[in-house]
Amino acid sequence: MPIEFDDHDCGEVCSLAAWRVVDSDTFAKTLAWLYLRKPRHALNIIQALQPGEANFPGNEFDAALALLSYRTDDLRAELESGDLQVKRKAENTLSKRIEQRDGLLFQHVSWLAAYLRNPGAHLSPPHVRKADKGFDGVLVRFRDDAASVSAVILCEDKATTNPRNLVTQSIWPEIEDIIDGRKDLEILDYVTAILDKIHGLDPELALRDLSWDKVRRFRVAVTVPEAQARDGTFAHIFEGFDEVAPHHPETRIGEIMSLPDVRGFLDDLAGEVRAKIDAMRAELDV
Repeated sequence: MPIEFDDHDCGEVCSLAAWRVVDSDTFAKTLAWLYLRKPRHALNIIQALQPGEANFPGNEFDAALALLSYRTDDLRAELESGDLQVKRKAENTLSKRIEQRDGLLFQHVSWLAAYLRNPGAHLSPPHVRKADKGFDGVLVRFRDDAASVSAVILCEDKATTNPRNLVTQSIWPEIEDIIDGRKDLEILDYVTAILDKIHGLDPELALRDLSWDKVRRFRVAVTVPEAQARDGTFAHIFEGFDEVAPHHPETRIGEIMSLPDVRGFLDDLAGEVRAKIDAMRAELDV
């Protein structure tokens, strides 16, 4: 298992778990397959199996490598400019590109963590573009009869160096919009797409007599600089979760990836995944 989970006490506010990478090689290999849009192959890697035959009809490898990178050549002159206003604008553009690359990478990491944390659940695939809109992930759990939905988990994944500010100013308002029903069509779209892929399942029967209020869960996953810990925990990041989503505690899930250097870790990880993709391309000779 490439990731392990440490549970933290967050009282009635939410369940809280921290992720730890314990097998960096498998971790990077799994992410490489995910970036190539081969989740089944990624899951085989997690289970220590051979990934299986893989076919790539076009330029998927170059596209995946591009998602794990960001352009700097078009900004070089501005970044070296003596005009402080021009230089600052270029630095802001570069920072935004890095944030988008890191955000997509963290979504892939979160997909892997969600799979490991929720065995048997069905997941929407990670986004395929750096600035895709919509939910960062959706999980669907089934009741014991395997024919009706028991939980729909809506994921908010954010790679950030200032998680508390982002949670209160961005994620809490998004959750409030969901609770107020302004995202119901989007939820239905995601859930239906997942249900349609399950062999032998009638999506309409699976949704019969269902209301989002009864099955909806919120999963908020963020990167956190280690220095922001308080008394050895990061529970303060999620203060107010119970007020924004005032239902049973099981409906509120907080997850964190605590890192000494958030941007440095993600930059190194992107390089490791790119190296795995290059090696796969050489092995497959595509």
